[in-house]
Amino acid sequence: MASPTVLSSSPEMAGPPVLTPWFRRDGTRAAIVAALFHAVLTMYGYLTERLLAGPLAATSTARYPRPLLSPISHTERWDALWLQGVAEGSYARDPQSAAFYPLFPGLARGVSEATGLDLLLAGLLVNVVATGFAVYALLRIGRSHLPGRWAWLLVGLFLTTATAYFLHAFYSEAVFCALSFGAYAFARERRWAPMGLCLILAGTSRVTAVLVVGLCFLEFCRAYGWRPRAVLRPALLWFPASLLGFAGYALALRIVTGDAFAMFSGYGPGRHWAFNVFTPNVPETLAGNVVTAWDAVTGATPLTATVLADSILPLLALAVLLATSVHLLVALRADGIPLAALGIASFLMFTLNGNLIAVHRYTLPCLSIYVSLSLLAAHRWSARPFVAALALGNVLLQGLMFALFAANLWTG
Repeated sequence: MASPTVLSSSPEMAGPPVLTPWFRRDGTRAAIVAALFHAVLTMYGYLTERLLAGPLAATSTARYPRPLLSPISHTERWDALWLQGVAEGSYARDPQSAAFYPLFPGLARGVSEATGLDLLLAGLLVNVVATGFAVYALLRIGRSHLPGRWAWLLVGLFLTTATAYFLHAFYSEAVFCALSFGAYAFARERRWAPMGLCLILAGTSRVTAVLVVGLCFLEFCRAYGWRPRAVLRPALLWFPASLLGFAGYALALRIVTGDAFAMFSGYGPGRHWAFNVFTPNVPETLAGNVVTAWDAVTGATPLTATVLADSILPLLALAVLLATSVHLLVALRADGIPLAALGIASFLMFTLNGNLIAVHRYTLPCLSIYVSLSLLAAHRWSARPFVAALALGNVLLQGLMFALFAANLWTG
């Protein structure tokens, strides 16, 4: 084993004999990156919340009131209030809150009760840990697809995505990303049991876990050469078993609310999220949002935060999702089918509700985007300026959207 006392052949680059091998571990680096990411967003959110105190007061409503200011009160916006309600037992009081799955609020409440911390701070700790696991899983995925240190590009693209600040808010994004990335990383390594456990837990986090189940199933088929007889092995049972998470949640809702499918009760006419109605005419949905976005950009109608979050950014996110999915098929051929299918299936699932509200946030866990762009940069010099420009644009957008979020404006 090589001596752990130096980082390079240069004496001035040498590190402490104990810390050097410790820092070289992917898990340690992932934890440090996650902690720094949340530290930066905490400082940024703290400052912008106070700078935007006027708009924050003006945009507050009875349903989404202005929070008591604290160093992390900027994480408490919009859906965070619903998730806080779930952590405090709102399923019995308000059946519509069942639209928010229990894993993240349950973890936050568990940490809060175990440590005595405020629920909001407990949720932030959960998100820091979950982000660390998500980064670590991305590194494992990247090393299976990319040469050398290019795996870190996946991490960079993920954390600079325009909606990555939702990993920091009291939302379920960080936990879901950790589980979905972890499931795929285990599938790439043919570690089917931990993959199955991740899928089961993902089913208690959000309904889009079904997309991750499909991704891992296709990876399972790819791992055995797409041969029907080869996939008929005991590990295949992990895929029907992945439904246990959703089934457990349904059973809990049946006991608490009397309706096993209360997670869908908030949708449809006359309900809180009435705008979500199954609408299979995807071209019509896209065309309507294109018109809305074009009118706002050209000045025919006002360009508001709502238009930005509900039409412009979702359209851009869907365009990137579709383009990267096609690129994966071209670049990886049969090996790219699982990730490409994830992107295409996500595209369809996100556009079947007659609107594109929050779709740019839903694309945050879509691995196909990060793998495709990383492959493009790693193998084509000419594409690197484009990928760098995209990442820079995302950083600027993230700063803008997080500031609007801190001001209590809807951002997805």
